Amino acid sequence: MTTSKPNTSIFATLLTWAGQRLGLNLRYFAVSGFWVTIRYILLGLISLATSVAFARLATQELYGQYQFVFSIISLLSLLSLPGLNTISLRGVSKGLLGTVVTTTKLSFRASWLVALATCLVGLFYLVQKNELATGWSLIGVSLFLPFLYGTNAWYTYYEGQTDFRSPTIRIPSMMAAGALWLVIGIWQHWSLPTLIIGYFGMSAVLTSFCYLEVLRRLRQAQTSQVSDTVSLQLGVAYTLQKFSSNIQETVQSLLVASLYDYAALGVISIGYILINSATGLVGALSSTYFPLLMRYKRLPHGKIIIQNLLIGIGLAAGYYTFVRLAFVPIYGGHLPDSFQLALSLAGALTFLPLRLYFASYLTAQHAPSTLTTANTVSYLLAAGIFLCLRAWAPTTAFTVYFYALQGSAVLILGFLYWQRTRHAAD
Repeated sequence: MTTSKPNTSIFATLLTWAGQRLGLNLRYFAVSGFWVTIRYILLGLISLATSVAFARLATQELYGQYQFVFSIISLLSLLSLPGLNTISLRGVSKGLLGTVVTTTKLSFRASWLVALATCLVGLFYLVQKNELATGWSLIGVSLFLPFLYGTNAWYTYYEGQTDFRSPTIRIPSMMAAGALWLVIGIWQHWSLPTLIIGYFGMSAVLTSFCYLEVLRRLRQAQTSQVSDTVSLQLGVAYTLQKFSSNIQETVQSLLVASLYDYAALGVISIGYILINSATGLVGALSSTYFPLLMRYKRLPHGKIIIQNLLIGIGLAAGYYTFVRLAFVPIYGGHLPDSFQLALSLAGALTFLPLRLYFASYLTAQHAPSTLTTANTVSYLLAAGIFLCLRAWAPTTAFTVYFYALQGSAVLILGFLYWQRTRHAAD
């Protein structure tokens, strides 16, 4: 009688053989990559459903306002020191599971600064700018933010132990609940404050429950509740690195809305959502290899660079084909500017895997300040180009800005990577 074990054994043997030839642990990557791929496919579908709901049931201006408020909150979330999650991940990967608790306590305290800052910015938009929807959205959501950003290190408990299955079950479930709230609200024509306050409130409750579950697991494993040393200075450094790596996600919407208007931001956001999902998937897959990058002493750098370039070419081709075939059936034919923008951004994906690998390698080499400087310089360069092109059509200027951002980032990070590997070889 035939069983599945021989096939599994053959597959594992092939992965081991290929990994030895490439110098990488492909068996590890196959398992972790499978769950992360599933996670980001689900997250991509959820984001897609939300953007379709905004595109078909609401105005472009409402979607732009939603993205604008979301970006303000994301920017202010830096005050919660999200870089502490990196410290937690490093601690858990070394078997010091209690680091999750230590970093969460620090982050929860810092998150009240996020709440205060968000409330003050909301008052500014309410009183000075007379934008009632934006102001009340920010003021209302501020009380939930400590419970959202202060407890979101829970996932490091699992990923630090190379368990990518558990976050794959929890994170999309949480996002789906929030997306369902938004879709129902858009369908029922709820106000912007109702949409945003409900979304963040639900996310805060679910995130807190996930952290409480981790606490329960830690109490059951009393001998493992050991904490790594947590340096606030290092937490700030990793926070700045994380901000610089995601700067386009936190500042980009603010920049577009300032140069144009909420309607233009809505058009660009719809055209950008698919490439953002692809970027998130590749970034997550890259992060799964982070624990192993910390362990390897020598890597086949040339092979890895070629691998990432080939992956990038395939990614760009797959993305372009998907957009060409699926955008209009999904969103409808009334968004030609968003459709053309989505197509025009495809080529930028070619060098994305390589850029993410450079960043992961430098992170594993304990170079957060170097990464922060490189990412900041590349973004300032791209933002400067965007400002110079503000007289152009919004989608055209955004396309040039995006290519400038990706191109300058891969060149700068590649140079820093070459310096590090050259010195290591010497």
